[in-house]
Amino acid sequence: MHPESIQQFARLLVSRMETGAEVAGPSDADLCSLVEANRLGPLFYLWGIRPELWRDLYVRNVSRAEPAIALGLDVAGRLEQAEIPCLPLRGPFWGMQYWGDPAARTFSDLDLLVPSDHAERALTLLEKSGFNLRPRGMPTRFFRSVHLHYPLVHSATGIFCDLHWAVDHPFSGGRIPYESIFAESTFKTFGKHQWRVAAFPHEWLLAALHFAKELPPSGNESDSTLWARALISGQFKQVLDLSVCGLPLQCGSAYEVANRLAREWHVEGALNRARTVLQGFHDLQIPLALGDLDLAAPQDSFMGPLGFRAKRLGDVMTYLRKGSGWRAGAHLICAGCIAAACVAVWKIRNLRLSGAA
Repeated sequence: MHPESIQQFARLLVSRMETGAEVAGPSDADLCSLVEANRLGPLFYLWGIRPELWRDLYVRNVSRAEPAIALGLDVAGRLEQAEIPCLPLRGPFWGMQYWGDPAARTFSDLDLLVPSDHAERALTLLEKSGFNLRPRGMPTRFFRSVHLHYPLVHSATGIFCDLHWAVDHPFSGGRIPYESIFAESTFKTFGKHQWRVAAFPHEWLLAALHFAKELPPSGNESDSTLWARALISGQFKQVLDLSVCGLPLQCGSAYEVANRLAREWHVEGALNRARTVLQGFHDLQIPLALGDLDLAAPQDSFMGPLGFRAKRLGDVMTYLRKGSGWRAGAHLICAGCIAAACVAVWKIRNLRLSGAA
């Protein structure tokens, strides 16, 4: 796809978000390709941009979003009743929170964040509510050693849910103060629904962290074309998340608060990367000499067989390079041994089940 089409598409988005006006976009063929690659059809339908093209996608997302947000709110309510604070993240919750419609934002699963010391109790509660770990039979110690959430599926509806105790993997080197995040969160009402929401300084960094780990790596983190790479890799939904949650780009008190928190959390790189992408998007920075770019195919499911993305292995190498010397290596060896033992137990269980069948 030619960079000019990408720039026209971005101009259409910026204009719609900032002024509500609709400007000329790329050709219908390029518009459809970019919308479908980034799964933005339901949002374009609600915006009234060529709604006849996206009506079926929107209706399909309504049929997914309504039971998903109902299930997510039921689970979050049960956790809160059990005195386990629960922060719903992204998915249909952010569709409702920022766009006024849970079906506005496409999603693959529900994401719920609970305090780490309550994670096992939360897992037990969800299992009693009809959820099962995936893959079945995997010891929970596997996820606690090398992961950031328990991947679950609801047996009655097939809805996926990731029960998080962290927002990034243990090899990222961040120091996220989850106690403060939960302590400063508040309950807010959206339409007829209510759930716990992180304070805005925390929401900014949570969105930035999620985006930074989803965007494919680049040799130049200050590259002004990173936003275009996010668009062609199907990750532009996260750029819109950054924009609507109000991540500050200009110097001022909010900007300095975000910087201070990023330093305290040791996530300055993630914040800077998110800002570079968002600023480039708002400024429509893209050199036309970049050349034609290939769109990535939409990914409805990005989970590996063990519940995490294979590209997370790259986090391990970064952790070794930037970690605290021998402690980082010892941590990796210990976690790796635990994970390998858990995988062996899982495989043995599967072999026994296959033999019994």
